[in-house]
Amino acid sequence: MNRVREVLSILVTGTVVWAFLDTARTERLSSEGAGLPAEANLAPPIPGWRGRFPNVALQTHDGRTVRFYDDLLRGRRVAINFMYVECEGTCPGVTSNLVEVEHELGAEAGGDVLILSITLEPETDTPERLREYARRYGAGPGILFLTGKPEEIERIRHALGFADDRDSRQASDPKQHAGILRMGNEPEDWWTACPSLASPAHIVSMLRSLKSKESGEPAGRVKPPLEGPEGPPGPLSESLRPFDHRDLEALRDSLERLHMSRENIEHKVYVEKAVSQMAQFLGLEGGRKVALEAALRQAFDESILARKRLEVARADGTPSAAAVRAAWSRYGEDQSRALCRLDPILDASPRHRAFRSLGPQWLFFLESHPDHAEIRENNR
Repeated sequence: MNRVREVLSILVTGTVVWAFLDTARTERLSSEGAGLPAEANLAPPIPGWRGRFPNVALQTHDGRTVRFYDDLLRGRRVAINFMYVECEGTCPGVTSNLVEVEHELGAEAGGDVLILSITLEPETDTPERLREYARRYGAGPGILFLTGKPEEIERIRHALGFADDRDSRQASDPKQHAGILRMGNEPEDWWTACPSLASPAHIVSMLRSLKSKESGEPAGRVKPPLEGPEGPPGPLSESLRPFDHRDLEALRDSLERLHMSRENIEHKVYVEKAVSQMAQFLGLEGGRKVALEAALRQAFDESILARKRLEVARADGTPSAAAVRAAWSRYGEDQSRALCRLDPILDASPRHRAFRSLGPQWLFFLESHPDHAEIRENNR
């Protein structure tokens, strides 16, 4: 993943990323199979598609041959990302983040919830290499690192929306992937996405929100609030009225389309367009809209500085797990302070509270194209 993708993904997290978990969980890698059938019991891979999902054969890091839909997606909740072993961008942070997600999921991980990390370099990332990668990060049986034929990996990447076919560079270069985690409940056909470096508590909350009511969840259970300031708490988003939910999703979709076309838009104009869409969702006009833009720009600049401090800490030799945790903790605190710039602009209405809790996402959308002079300056 190149430097620009690294910037985009780092901007959207405000959490501590744990580098390693206890060795006992590491030892489960070879002894547990994430609830998958043994390879000997698998029927020959069936080619073709299952609805909109390719049912291609893949190999797991523990040496099993599985079918993407029949053995991994069907009947489960999943979280899917793309990575590769030699990535020097955000992949190490994302993998550490997902290991912490697995840890927080507890008994759910490896049962009806699987985390699937698919390599973008299947020619070199063999099952053996992925097994060592999983061991290095302390991944348990709830995370599967997957490889396969390059053309079938590409089929999955495009089918899940990790490549924009309208962007020829991204479509032709798998390493230009966005820092996105695709999550879904296959039986209900519920699908969503979030930044792959969102806080573990946020990702866990989203995965649990995808749980079917028929799956045996205790009636009347009250969800605990998320840990960390970046939110959003589960009950907050659920308290939004249906049309507020629709407008929030429409805002995200519109900003994603704008972000994909940002190459041909002057940076200043791009930011004005993005902020105008946010202000429309919030119902802000005139001076309050101007104040929103100023607050977002200040928060974005401060977040860039926090990201640079984080990069310095990460580049300082081979830091210990404690040093990595401390660096990410400082980054989370720095970004939380930056997002406090929004507090005087927003009120206590559900829309405003939901917008504030999703602050890192809006900073992500302020990132312009790498060819723009402002971004080249920020990357120095």
